[in-house]
Amino acid sequence: MLEGIISGLPDSDSRLDRLRSIAVLHRQFGLVDVASDRYASSHWLGTFAIYLVTARG
Repeated sequence: MLEGIISGLPDSDSRLDRLRSIAVLHRQFGLVDVASDRYASSHWLGTFAIYLVTARG
């Protein structure tokens, strides 16, 4: 969702650099939990990870 928000903002938006930094961290930490043995993580995060890596969400 962060990447979608970023893509909708104008290039002159002062929040872009911070949002891009946050989006990178969010991606890194979120994808690590996809392989978790916890049901909530492995079940739901897999779906959202597909959206993330295919830019379809």
